[in-house]
Amino acid sequence: MFGRRKQSAPPVGNDVFVEAATRAGFRLDPSQIVAAQHLSGRDHLYLTGPVGRGKTWLVDTYLGALPPKCARRLHWHEFGRDLDALIKGRGLEGALATITSGIRVLCFDELTVDDRADGIYIDAVIRRAIERDIRLIITSNHRPPDLMPHPLLHATFLPSIDFIEMHCSTVEIDGGTDYRARYRAGAHHDQGFAGGMWTTVRAAPTHRVPQPESVNGRNFFAWDSTPDHIGVTFEEICGRPLGAADYLHLARRYRSWTVSGVPGLAATDRQSARRFVHLVDILYDQDVPLTIECAVGRGEFVHHTVVDDASRVRLLSRLSALRGAPAPSRTDQSIKTR
Repeated sequence: MFGRRKQSAPPVGNDVFVEAATRAGFRLDPSQIVAAQHLSGRDHLYLTGPVGRGKTWLVDTYLGALPPKCARRLHWHEFGRDLDALIKGRGLEGALATITSGIRVLCFDELTVDDRADGIYIDAVIRRAIERDIRLIITSNHRPPDLMPHPLLHATFLPSIDFIEMHCSTVEIDGGTDYRARYRAGAHHDQGFAGGMWTTVRAAPTHRVPQPESVNGRNFFAWDSTPDHIGVTFEEICGRPLGAADYLHLARRYRSWTVSGVPGLAATDRQSARRFVHLVDILYDQDVPLTIECAVGRGEFVHHTVVDDASRVRLLSRLSALRGAPAPSRTDQSIKTR
């Protein structure tokens, strides 16, 4: 055991966050003030809380105040793809050395662990960062005990959860205001991800002809495929064994998306629902317009869903950016990972 210890990341004053908030036209809420104080310190940090509470903004501000090239920021979906490529070329030890070389801060954005292989990788990287006295900052909608929520896999990740809780200060950010939703309410968006829309379609048009496509050696069928657009059914894009790395590659290949035949999440299996959550996450992060043709009304979409609470709330938050999309209810907004 290493015991909780400080690391040598460059200092960032608390005034950096106050001034950045003032420039952006708002004041830090109490939970954000606590998080900013921790970011100004030297402890390893795990920032958690519901969507839209300012986790990403706080980390943006912190990293923007650091000297150039002293930090590495990894989004979980891209990390899995990049680490897999590094391991194939250099092995796990070489991959870990590459990721942690020459940095003093390592940041994971929106950490989600729901696959055993992902769990092994994240454990290896976290332990390497701590060993090398690299400051570790993690943001997640899940509290540490709620990572790897699958009941059959959760026990395999418990040693990693214990390690995170031993070495990181966990700070929950939830001032009660969903800033992302408030921003959307006061703005009109017709570009990027929000340029898409949500429609209720009871039956798929009959003129759509499937055509073969592939990504990273995996095959699927799309009913439309041009550089400007891909049209694909939920069954093809989420029912096949595609992963986050495949979705990321496709998000960069096609400039807009339509996913048709989307069922209510209660009507699909856990794996397909999980892939849909990952797909929406990636299209949102890449700011790719998404149109969804759903078989059920907006209010029915997430009833009795098979995904965990934190993923469900994050999914609704992202989809509510679409025109005609289901807005999160007060119940959805109040759910916290426990």
